[in-house]
Amino acid sequence: MNRIRRCFATILLLVSVIAHDAARADQDRGFANVVTLSAGWTDPQQVRGDPGCNRCFCDQTDNAPYTRHENPSNATWLEVGFPNLTIPPCAINLHPRVKMIGRYDYDLDGSSRRVDWRLSLNGTVTSDRSCAFTQPSRNNGGQDCIAHDCLTIDLQGRYAWTPNDFNNNTMLWAVKRVPVGGEPREGSTSYLRIISIELIVDYEVPVPQQPSQASANPQSFCRGTASQVQLTATGGSGADVQWFTGGCGVNHIGNGVSIPVAAPTVTTAYYARWYYPGCSESPCATTTVAVYDVPDASIESNSPICANGTLTLIGRPNGMAAYTWTAPNGQQHTGQRIDVTPAAGTWTLAVRSSTNCTDSASTSIVVNAVPAAAIEGDTNVCVQETLHLTGMPPGMASYLWTAPNGTTYTSREIHVSPPIQGQWCLNVTSPQGCSAPACASVTVRTRPNPPTNVDATPRNACGDEAITLHADANGALCIWSTTCDGPPVFQGETYVIPSPHATVTYFARARNECGDSECVAVQLVAGGDANCDGLVNDFDIGPFAFGISNGIEAWAGFYQCDALCALDMNRNGRIDNFDIDPFVDCLVRQSCP
Repeated sequence: MNRIRRCFATILLLVSVIAHDAARADQDRGFANVVTLSAGWTDPQQVRGDPGCNRCFCDQTDNAPYTRHENPSNATWLEVGFPNLTIPPCAINLHPRVKMIGRYDYDLDGSSRRVDWRLSLNGTVTSDRSCAFTQPSRNNGGQDCIAHDCLTIDLQGRYAWTPNDFNNNTMLWAVKRVPVGGEPREGSTSYLRIISIELIVDYEVPVPQQPSQASANPQSFCRGTASQVQLTATGGSGADVQWFTGGCGVNHIGNGVSIPVAAPTVTTAYYARWYYPGCSESPCATTTVAVYDVPDASIESNSPICANGTLTLIGRPNGMAAYTWTAPNGQQHTGQRIDVTPAAGTWTLAVRSSTNCTDSASTSIVVNAVPAAAIEGDTNVCVQETLHLTGMPPGMASYLWTAPNGTTYTSREIHVSPPIQGQWCLNVTSPQGCSAPACASVTVRTRPNPPTNVDATPRNACGDEAITLHADANGALCIWSTTCDGPPVFQGETYVIPSPHATVTYFARARNECGDSECVAVQLVAGGDANCDGLVNDFDIGPFAFGISNGIEAWAGFYQCDALCALDMNRNGRIDNFDIDPFVDCLVRQSCP
């Protein structure tokens, strides 16, 4: 075990990275940096004093840096590992070199010997070298060996290897000893041992350049209107482009110069950088995709509304750039609040924010009919009658009457006595709360005034000529009768009576829809009727004597008769004693003039 540990030294790994000012300047200009890595192992033990190692290579042990394999052609294959030699996967322009130093220790009988080396990589012969040993040495059983170093084998530039060739932790090398001039005699000692193997690799590390611009399509949109965003990096250089969110290198979302990503739900910044896998990355270029809120459109209204009201519509939310209303008939209005004539049906609102995001809302407007308010009843009534009024239409929730004097009534049918003349108004309210007014003018009529200018021409009934009765009824119908409330004997303002011969009183009264006025009497007095009671009899004697004795004025004032016709019995136009005989004759024979 001690012999084995002395034959195989521990692995010494040396990795150096050379960075010069020139390389840094190259990096600043976007060129690759040149890096040199080396790794190898060496055996620091001296060969002398190792008589027990009488073959080319010592036996394999678990901690040996290489493994020996024998084959019939007398070749020894070594698996040499470089576990800590890591070359970045982005490395380009690799230039590997292998240096191998071996020592041939021998104890010969003085004859010259030559040993050929063949070095193979993964079983492929890459180099042949010969070492000649001519210095004699006495045979002391390996205790006094003479050692010589062979020439170094340098494979610089022979192969263009890839990084993976160096990163698989082990490489297979072959060393074959070919004796020349025969095998050593029995008892002599000679063996070949590897002093060191070194792998040197020069390669270049490219430096990625920052994209000149990162952009997105679309660059902005309203939330929910885009399903994906195309991200694009412009300019720069490298093996590939990495994209991130949350910061440069924070949340990796994909690779590629131009990649689609799911549309964000909030405003998001995207970062793009060129990189070489396993090496370095450029600074990031950034672009921000703005995601704007979509307004949540809604409508406030005073629906249901009556057809004679004003429809008020208010758009929400507040602060929008535009509010556009579309009525059921297609007519459009603008403004957050509109006050319009009611129109039943669906009203639509479109709102647009300052970022041009839109939303719409609809509402169904109910317009209730206004009742057709009306007043039924006789609006021309007499003062002695009762006013009867009925509100229309039937079935309403309420009826409110207002009389000309301000008195109110709340039933559909009202009965007012005595009637009130003037403007009566009704307000009708439907079950849906819609109201409508109606008004009517009520005329309260009274009985007509008595006729005026009632007279008879002439006033006496003493002759055969006709007597004309006349009265002014002032627009009413003039009724003539022989008693105040008697049946009419004539209707009209002028009544002609042919040849009356008896005292008679006619009554004139005015008549309209409300009744008759008071009567106005006109008396036609016959001759001999001195007391003007309409009869000529003994009761006229005293009045006749009174008139003859006291004069016509006193008589007419007392009896209120037509003195001339009643006392002028001889028809001479005077009242005197010459009328006595005709008067007596009238009483006796009843032959009055």
